[in-house]
Amino acid sequence: MTSSFARVVLVTAGAGGLGKGIVRTLASDGYRVAFTYRPTGTSPQTTLEALGVHGDQTLVVPADFAERGAGQHVVNTVEAQLGRLDVLVHTVGPMLYRRFERSTLADYDALVETNLRSTVEVAMAALPGMRAREFGRLIFFGMEGSHATIPAKGMSFYAAAKAGLVAFARTLAVEEAHRGITVNVIEPG
Repeated sequence: MTSSFARVVLVTAGAGGLGKGIVRTLASDGYRVAFTYRPTGTSPQTTLEALGVHGDQTLVVPADFAERGAGQHVVNTVEAQLGRLDVLVHTVGPMLYRRFERSTLADYDALVETNLRSTVEVAMAALPGMRAREFGRLIFFGMEGSHATIPAKGMSFYAAAKAGLVAFARTLAVEEAHRGITVNVIEPG
């Protein structure tokens, strides 16, 4: 793929962990890559250093997906700087191990807002451009068993958010297929 015709991909939470590996792989495969990092979290510098020569063509956008509006801001930035957005890989989503009896509504809000609501928000922002071009790829992350709502002790809120994410993704896949847009959920583990 030449850089002038390369697909543009956005990887959320690309400064560390799973997201960092995805950014590295896609950049080395010739994609034009944008990735986000949380300003109060892991620095994007290690990801950029890992990209080497590919880092010169990489857009880095600070974003905290716990804040409403972050998804729209990031998509707007990517489209303004790179001209379009073809592929969205949304890896954002904190995990909390805590039995329900010890959980709080603040825990619920944090897990549902960041795992499910941020997915809905960034998809709403990315889809208009994808629809206009009749091409797009949305890739989200569930948890092992979220496709079948398999229970896991200590993960009531996280599992509920990820099961909701799967239901959302399946519905989007049906609604957007005729436009050349695919929607998939990866369940690590």
